[in-house]
Amino acid sequence: MPNQEITLNYRIRGLSTSLSENPLASGITASLGKTDPAKLLGQFFRSFRRPHLSDSLHHYHGINQLARRWPTFPFLQFRRIEGLIKTIPLHLGPYLDRCTIGDPDSITDKILKASDCQEEEQKAIDSVLKALDSGSEPKVADHPLAMAMACHLFRGGKWLRSNRAKAREIVLQSATASYIALCSGVFADEITALTERIATEPKLVVDLAQSRMFRKQLRESWFQKALISQPLYNAHWLFITNQEKAAFKLLRKSAQTDPITAGICAGLEPEHDDAKKWMKIAMQSNEALYWAGRLWRGANDDIAKVTHVPAAVAQLVTDPKWYYHWTRDIEWDEIGVKVATIWPDPWAVECVVDRRLAKDLVSELYAKREFNHQDSLESAVILWAADYVAP
Repeated sequence: MPNQEITLNYRIRGLSTSLSENPLASGITASLGKTDPAKLLGQFFRSFRRPHLSDSLHHYHGINQLARRWPTFPFLQFRRIEGLIKTIPLHLGPYLDRCTIGDPDSITDKILKASDCQEEEQKAIDSVLKALDSGSEPKVADHPLAMAMACHLFRGGKWLRSNRAKAREIVLQSATASYIALCSGVFADEITALTERIATEPKLVVDLAQSRMFRKQLRESWFQKALISQPLYNAHWLFITNQEKAAFKLLRKSAQTDPITAGICAGLEPEHDDAKKWMKIAMQSNEALYWAGRLWRGANDDIAKVTHVPAAVAQLVTDPKWYYHWTRDIEWDEIGVKVATIWPDPWAVECVVDRRLAKDLVSELYAKREFNHQDSLESAVILWAADYVAP
């Protein structure tokens, strides 16, 4: 399927000692040509991290307060920005003119809407924390994540007893909120409704499969049904349930048509006889190329040694979103040159902020560009650059 994007919101731990200076020097430490691919697949799956609040709220500064309130919940523990798959470049949001909203397909409109949605959800969570500190009742409107947190933090109290039906309705609007509620146990009698909603997000399904408690509570058929159309997640579930050979077989089979799993196979075995065929299929999805690159990076100090890298980069550079992810996590050498390639796209701004690049670089990029002040995006970049380089 061309241009397929599944968006894997997992992160890969850095397992390579030679690349330990970068937390995302990911995945596979041994030489791919000398190691059993099934063992490499095991390393790959074992390196997955669990879903995280930052998958939904990219830059929420109050997460540490939430983590202190619920220290046993990995969903709230500290995570670095590296490895986070973003759908929208939010850093430019505060600088965009809201009068430009109109075209629902424009990047400006998407950034503003996503920024507003995240800001409202974050404010709602902040209000829940303030209510908890002040001893008052939380006032949560139609914000699923905030409501799920409120239900956990105010469980057993008068507020939840009085608002249980409304809270349940709001929580079930979101798979992530349903996941939070399920992990909390606050709706212990609503497991069926919660899991039906969670089943729409395969990464959350796989996470439940890693819990012995939920594996016992949920039938094997539930996991199979939820993951049947998601070969990579299905393979991960098979691996978790000690069906390694079946997992590897499924990946190989789905790689014949599915870009994401083709990218994973090419990443695991770039010199395999079928690698060129896998790459041809992976080229249908820039996300697939990103994941292949993560695996190549984990196995090679010099990723340029991998045969398939030039073709992957040549395609990714035409897609600022995935070139941002590639530059941030895989090929970060000469990052200023790479950022200049997509400047002044909003994803270039995202890379500068997330990698904390030098102010001098931004000044240089700004000086080399003749900006169109009538363009809403370029006007926003001008305002952002002025703030970024300010003393």
